[in-house]
Amino acid sequence: MGIIISEEHVICISEEDVASVSEHMARPKADLPKLPMAVLSQVTGIANRIGSLVTSLSGVESEGVRSLLIEEAVINAVSHGNQADVTKEARVKLRGVLTNGVVHLEIYIEDEGTKLFSVEQEIDEALDPENLERPNGRGMLMMREVAKYTITDPVLLDNNRGKRLTFTKEIPLHTDHILSCQAST
Repeated sequence: MGIIISEEHVICISEEDVASVSEHMARPKADLPKLPMAVLSQVTGIANRIGSLVTSLSGVESEGVRSLLIEEAVINAVSHGNQADVTKEARVKLRGVLTNGVVHLEIYIEDEGTKLFSVEQEIDEALDPENLERPNGRGMLMMREVAKYTITDPVLLDNNRGKRLTFTKEIPLHTDHILSCQAST
């Protein structure tokens, strides 16, 4: 067993982004604009990096699902957890451990908010027939059902300085990929 991936990325919004993100937070849920391109491009770059790492380990082409998961979770952390506050950061931490031909992948999304929520309750609300017409509110459902990650309820970090949402997944390494990696070492 050994750690094969360990990375941390910090996502910040700038003063220039505040107006756009504040507008995003103030609008009715049915009419939310996209977050600023600077934030989205930073998040997309991190998400693509994680997707590439997992693809290189598993030998399986990424279908963009991992990128979508990371993007959705980080955008939620910046806009909802941190309330678009430029003095706050969001972090993405990635850890992969190889055991018996399986990568145990853990993705941590941290923000500086302290409001906790139930993942199951969020998913139940998304599935409520009264909410099916809403253009938002399906993030947790999408992350769990489409990306096939296990999501644990957020927990407060030490000294209540924020919270962490954890995604886990076991990804079997492709046999041909393991043999090619062993042959090259």
